[in-house]
Amino acid sequence: DTPYAITFSQDGKYFAVGGTSGANVMIYKIDSGDSFTRLSLPSDWTNSSDTPGISFSFSRDSRYLVMGTPSSLKPLVVFRQISSREFKQLAVPADVQPYPAVSVRFNR
Repeated sequence: DTPYAITFSQDGKYFAVGGTSGANVMIYKIDSGDSFTRLSLPSDWTNSSDTPGISFSFSRDSRYLVMGTPSSLKPLVVFRQISSREFKQLAVPADVQPYPAVSVRFNR
């Protein structure tokens, strides 16, 4: 896959990488200075080339990750951390979904 975007969590424990096809979001846990673990994505999430991850932002407390895509099918995806090794996909309000989210950012 071709990486397109990357962001680190505010607490320095995670980073997310977005791709333009195939694996459009990958979340990694930083285990130590030079060791990373790729986390499994939620069972209801399917990486798909029609929703490339082109922008990411972690919330200030690093519990939420938002992903923007240029797709009108699923332009905004929000994940919530439910354990140190697992994130869950949250439902996004329907009135937000018809509009591509080329750039996303949590207020700092």
